[in-house]
Amino acid sequence: MAIQGNVDGKGRWEREGNSYEGNFKDGHFEGSGVFQWPTGESFAGEWDTDCPRGGKLSQQDGSVRVVTFDGTTPLFNGSNVVSLDQLKIVKSG
Repeated sequence: MAIQGNVDGKGRWEREGNSYEGNFKDGHFEGSGVFQWPTGESFAGEWDTDCPRGGKLSQQDGSVRVVTFDGTTPLFNGSNVVSLDQLKIVKSG
């Protein structure tokens, strides 16, 4: 889901309790950034056209783990943000 205006560079996006702060390219989450779900979970790492790649996942219980997502599942389903359990983790440590 591209942000209106084709934002490039650093910025912040917020909607329905979700937030992202980091880099954008052509209106997409791209490069380094931090996404936070309203549940308190967050992912700080690398992004490729709205798809989380690798980084640190902080969970509701305070635990933090290094994860690698499949890199092909976008954070958006149409205009809706997907929940963390809908993203595919391929490596966790």
